[in-house]
Amino acid sequence: MDKAEILKLNNIKKRNTIATLKLLRRLDKVSRVELVKLLNCDRATITRIIASLLQKGIIKQAGNISSEGGRPRENIQLDGNFRYSIGIQLDANFITGVVVDLNGKILKHKTLQLEDHNNRKEFLKILDEITVHCLDFCNREKLLGIGIAAFGTFANENKTLENVADFHALENFNISDFFSQKYGIIPEISDTATAHANYITGLGICRNAGLSLLFCLGRGIGCVPLVDGKITFCKYSHGGEFGHTIINIDGVLCNCGRHGCLEAVASSLSMAKQLQLNDIAEHQRFSEVVKLYTKNNHAARKVVESAARTLGIAIANQVNSLMPDEVLLTGELLKLGNPFFEIIKKTVDEYAFPAFSRNLVLSNCGVGENHVIIGVATLPIDRMFQNFE
Repeated sequence: MDKAEILKLNNIKKRNTIATLKLLRRLDKVSRVELVKLLNCDRATITRIIASLLQKGIIKQAGNISSEGGRPRENIQLDGNFRYSIGIQLDANFITGVVVDLNGKILKHKTLQLEDHNNRKEFLKILDEITVHCLDFCNREKLLGIGIAAFGTFANENKTLENVADFHALENFNISDFFSQKYGIIPEISDTATAHANYITGLGICRNAGLSLLFCLGRGIGCVPLVDGKITFCKYSHGGEFGHTIINIDGVLCNCGRHGCLEAVASSLSMAKQLQLNDIAEHQRFSEVVKLYTKNNHAARKVVESAARTLGIAIANQVNSLMPDEVLLTGELLKLGNPFFEIIKKTVDEYAFPAFSRNLVLSNCGVGENHVIIGVATLPIDRMFQNFE
């Protein structure tokens, strides 16, 4: 066998191994027989792959299931303790850190609130406390890496924050340099919307074929395109600034310094401001909006319904531009319940061209309390799966 044929064979083995691992990641337990059917491989190939993965320790036996007229089938599953990963979510109000196993299960969790939104020193102190807390929990030899979900824009290869509308003191903060110099680890960095998308795609929630648009609705408003179930169009791991598209050039002043941004009228913070809830602790403001809206408060209904219509128009514009097969909504705004979602859906139907919206699927993916932190924590795990041999 010549060198070219050997390289081709090795590449096929690697692809089959990665495909097996990705399937095991989505399924709790599976037998060899099921793997043969699901991966469309011959039995000998699957047997070799399973033997190799068992030897390396990334998978383990998971009991037997009865089989009609034959030997019981042996189940296998990923060994979550094979490696660990750390995820850190940066926010203007808080910093959260988690340690997850190979299955994305949270093993350690810590959140600290930020008191001063203009104090970089306090921010870095809390970031260090969260990071050290997570590192102390891990065996460094089993740590795959650190994933970070950041807010603001980092439209550069160095991951330097720019246009940090909610925390101007972090302008020009280089996340990668901070972690590499302080902990000797170069992190994998994503914006929060892309971290949401990473969680959604990891669970296989979006369609596997065609174009999907994932809209993350919360304090920030983001949009991430997914093609054939994979995140795409994200330069520097950033999904862009959909929330800062201008919807009214003479509109409300946004935190970014411009007038009329989508976030200035349709985010969780902007709704609280419109209802003059500034005297309430910031992390409680939106929960108060939800409470007033669900109690049918007239002022809350007016603000929330206006925001829903504005979001619907903005999403319809994206539908008219990109002609997606599916639109997915997630984020804390969905705490407002099904009436809020239905207003968005109705508005999209009204303003999107019928030819583009006729077969459009618009789905509510839920609030996603831990979507961002798990999504970003699994970035180092994704890298391992993509390169595992």
